[in-house]
Amino acid sequence: MASGWNEAGNPEMYRGPNLGKFEEWSYVIGNILGFVGIKNFLGNLSAFYQDADPDRYALTEMFILLAEEIGEGKSKTMVAREIYDLLKGARDNTALPINVLKALDSDNANALGKVLQGLAYGEIANGMKLIREKDQSKNAFAYRIVKA
Repeated sequence: MASGWNEAGNPEMYRGPNLGKFEEWSYVIGNILGFVGIKNFLGNLSAFYQDADPDRYALTEMFILLAEEIGEGKSKTMVAREIYDLLKGARDNTALPINVLKALDSDNANALGKVLQGLAYGEIANGMKLIREKDQSKNAFAYRIVKA
């Protein structure tokens, strides 16, 4: 299979997910399999990650949701109350980390603020991390998502 793909000039047949830090491996294997007609290489990767480490998966889902709302980088920050409202209103917040769900169930944005404070700087999910900084205009700590 590999030699056939190579003889054909290494056509690019794969544009799917990468397995962790194995981008080049995923690219080559995905293209070889695509060349011989096998589609959906690593198509179950999300389910695999969820089964392998549900807490990390939940954290990744939360960071993705926050990155979509806040944006990556310094452009926008949100205080705990705003994040609380966002997560509480999320269409499927059952995929969130258990400590975040408990804070949301408490109906107290300060409880979520304590959880976020614990996640800031240390937790990395899907190449993103949460940064906590003082927002003078809101007189509160605010959070933003940055690339790790």
